[in-house]
Amino acid sequence: MQGPWLGRLLPGPLVHATCTKDEQPVGIFGSSAALLDQVGLLCQTKDKKPRRTQAIGGAGGKDFELTCPKGQVLTGLQTRTAHYFRAIGIQCRAQ
Repeated sequence: MQGPWLGRLLPGPLVHATCTKDEQPVGIFGSSAALLDQVGLLCQTKDKKPRRTQAIGGAGGKDFELTCPKGQVLTGLQTRTAHYFRAIGIQCRAQ
């Protein structure tokens, strides 16, 4: 990918946030202020606490975590963008 990623240019290779084959995506975490500063994926195996993947982006803003209700998995993201990411939300569905 070329160009802005979460509001700034990142040098180096593209970072992929993925769950292992034994995990399901159940939410996202990150930090934001006026804009989205950082985001990562929450991955969970059955009956365990979610694991955080490597986060992508800067270090500013206030921490947040969005998780799907119990028994549901992350299936999509809703975003509000202009030149930068301004807001992010999650879409979930039953397993």
